[in-house]
Amino acid sequence: MKRGSNIPSPFSIDIGEEIDLDKISGDGVVLYPGTKVYGAKTLICRGTKLGYEAPVAVVDCRIGPFVELKGGSFTSSVFLEKANMGSGAQVREGCILEEEANGSHTVGIKQTILFPFVTLAV
Repeated sequence: MKRGSNIPSPFSIDIGEEIDLDKISGDGVVLYPGTKVYGAKTLICRGTKLGYEAPVAVVDCRIGPFVELKGGSFTSSVFLEKANMGSGAQVREGCILEEEANGSHTVGIKQTILFPFVTLAV
């Protein structure tokens, strides 16, 4: 919060001790209530919004600028600029969501590459 991140309810956020806080941008990042951030490899870039619709758990993910992960669990994956996932998503190891790739609510993927502008729906 001292660097500029918006955390509306800081006591409801869990950030693991292994997290390098220098890898979480302070520029426009919003961590909504119920957000959990773990994993020494985690990187969160400017404009990212985590947990707007439901709690989010992020583990060892690289999250590019202006990404929105609205709810669910995200592990060992990469999200490029303006990628987003709806609430209830489960993104498991080895996924890459390229620029502006989208997933609707309750989408589950593993070892998947979504090219730019692709949308997954249930």
